[in-house]
Order: sequence, then structure tokens, then C-alpha cells
Amino acid sequence: MLRGDIDKIKRIVANLLDNAIKYTDMGYISLVVNSSIKNNLCNLEIRIEDTGIGMDRQVINHLFENFVRSSEHKDSNKSGMGLGLSITKKLVDLMNGSIECESEEGKGTTFIVRISQKVGDESEDISS
Repeated sequence: MLRGDIDKIKRIVANLLDNAIKYTDMGYISLVVNSSIKNNLCNLEIRIEDTGIGMDRQVINHLFENFVRSSEHKDSNKSGMGLGLSITKKLVDLMNGSIECESEEGKGTTFIVRISQKVGDESEDISS
């Protein structure tokens, strides 16, 4: 049993999947979660990959700031306020995790989130 903030993890995954869906008209979207346990910690790696429109390096460098979109995204009919990735980064930071982005214009994007969660058993008081 993992002891952590499931609501934050759900929001992180939902935000990243929402972006992948929004910017992928053809191809695929992949969600893979890997884990390893060491010293009573479960290290989660959440990887979301798509074959969407991708981003250039300049956009990636500012990706987690409020209201950042590449110029081609700003004029598109894609909905949203440009806060999803900023919020996602804040949630990951609150959980002492990390998030990285790999992308290539016209080929797609991969987000990798790493978060550690305590391992417990069902007999432990989960309110602590």
C-alpha cells in the first residue's frame, strides 16, 4: 500500500493526458507507470508520450510558467488558459518530485514525472 496524496497524483496525470489529447490529432498517446521500492519508499516514474505537434526548445524552456504556449498554439482552437502545466509543476514540487519534458516539433512530446511515496501496510493508520 502506498501512502501519499492520490488526489495530487491523479491531477498531475489528468493534466498531462489532457495536453497530450489536446495536441495529438493522429498517432498515439501512451501512459506508462513504473515503480521500484527501496528503503520503504516506492519511486514512481510516470511517463506520458504522444505523437502530437511537439514543441521547440524555446517553448520547453518556459513550459512550466503561467500562460505559456507556442505561437502556433495561441492561435489555434485549442481550449485552456495555459495554466495546466504550471499547476502540474507546482503539484509535483509539493510532492518533492521532478518533471521533465522531451519534445520535437512535428514528432511529439514525452513528459516524465518522478515521485516517491511511502510504503505502508493496511494495518497502519493512514491518517498520520
